[in-house]
Amino acid sequence: MSFRRWGLNGAQPCFQPEGRGMKKASDLLLFEVGDKSIIGVDAAKNDGSVYRYQIRGIAAPDAYLIAAAPDLYEALDNIATATHNGFNIHQNSVLIAEARAALAKARGEVS
Repeated sequence: MSFRRWGLNGAQPCFQPEGRGMKKASDLLLFEVGDKSIIGVDAAKNDGSVYRYQIRGIAAPDAYLIAAAPDLYEALDNIATATHNGFNIHQNSVLIAEARAALAKARGEVS
């Protein structure tokens, strides 16, 4: 991940989605409205189904991990607390389900 100058006082994040070459975040945006397979502002402008640019995410592994960080922290904190209090986390399906959901989000499997 890096940042590219955006105007006089701003910066736009850049990601390396396929492990080769940096791409601007605007080229990796995923939208709430319209065809869910559309990626990037230019593609959205060329597609009639995307009529509102409400962003649901960025199609890059680093962005998925950043978005999932609060969920990952909470799941790990819950597991650590349960373990400290003597609970067997293997028998607590709720904790395991929360951890698996956070990991799936970090992999970009859910949004």
